[in-house]
This record gives sequence, C-alpha cells and structure tokens, in this order.
Amino acid sequence: MNAMSSPSVLRCSILVAALCAASAVAPPARGQSPALSYSSIVTSTSLDGYTLGFQFQTDAPLLITHLGYYDYANNGLTNPHVVGIYDLSTNLLVSTTVSSSDTLAIGGGDNFTFYRYHDIPDFLLPQGTYRIGGTSNVDGVDNWHMAPIGLTNAVHISLQGAWNSDDSGTVLTFPDRDGAPSEIYAGPNFLFLPEPSAAAVLLGVAGCVTARRRGGRRASARS
Repeated sequence: MNAMSSPSVLRCSILVAALCAASAVAPPARGQSPALSYSSIVTSTSLDGYTLGFQFQTDAPLLITHLGYYDYANNGLTNPHVVGIYDLSTNLLVSTTVSSSDTLAIGGGDNFTFYRYHDIPDFLLPQGTYRIGGTSNVDGVDNWHMAPIGLTNAVHISLQGAWNSDDSGTVLTFPDRDGAPSEIYAGPNFLFLPEPSAAAVLLGVAGCVTARRRGGRRASARS
C-alpha cells in the first residue's frame, strides 16, 4: 500500500480539510466579553457635540462581534449613536449605529448591564493600538460617564485613557484630543471573542506531516 493512501494519513487529511473549512465558514461560539466594565460612576453628563471614547491596546487579535453605546438607566436611547473603531492613522476600521432597537445586554450589575449593542458582521481586529469613539448628543439627553469607578478591562485589552473630538455633532470623527490619561469616556463599548484559533488547523497539519513521515518510514521498511 502506498504510504500516502494509508488509513491514518487519509483520516488526517480529511480532518485537516474539515478544520480548514470550519475555520473559514463556521460562526464562532458566542460568549463575548465587553471591552470594559465598571462598578459605579462619579460623573454622568449629557454634554453634546462630541465623538468621545478611549484608546486601547490589544495583546492578541480580537473578533469584534458588536459595537455598543451606554444606555443610562436602561430606559432606551433618545438618539441613535454612531460608534466606530479607528487605528492611530485615523482610518475608520469598523462602525455602526446603535439605537434603542438594539439589544440591551444583561450582565452582572456592571456596565455590561447598561449598554445597548448592535450586532455587526464579525470583524477581526489585529493586535495593536486603537481608539473607539461614539457620537454623544445633539440635544443633551443621553448620558455618558466621564470617570467610572472600579474600571476594569477585559483580558487581552489594556485601556490607555480618554480621547474625544470636538464639534462633531452626529458625525463620527477620529478622537484626536487627549483627555484624562487615567480615565475613559464611557459612551462607546464593544463585545469581542478571542480570535478563532488557527491552532487546531496547525496541529492537524503537524499531525498530518508526522503521519506521512511515519507512513513513509513503514513503506521503506517493508521495501
């Protein structure tokens, strides 16, 4: 029997093909984390005319599944809010509009409870440094937070201070004004999953190579 057509190698080839196909088309298991959480607030404001948010760094690729905006008192958003993530070269990478028709995420009593999230096509965000911004108000109704207490970031994310842009109105613009470095402007947020790992595919390929080598050695021994 040819080593390349041995049952173990054939099974391995089928497994790798299946893993590759699954990684390309299968949706990831849901179980997203919010980028940031906090336990309470000091200052809630409805100042309008800003794109506001924060800078963050990732130590691994992230799969962004939802973009969100804070819903004060869980009672709906008076205005829609445009939320987007930029790279530091001012390129808008992904954006959407969040409104009261979007899902109110229910969590463990932290900020995850108070955000509405709009489902977006899964977006793979490479490891790097970014700024997220969200349009505030045009009529001073929907509140956002300037200094949340008990601020924590999700795994793979480090927060790097508040950023905003002035006089943007309802138009999303790159947050180019440095705010308080130890705080964030808690209007926008996002949900993410760790990058769908290619490890399984790589392990499958490695296993296939090993099987081929073993099969080749057996064939040589028999000959």
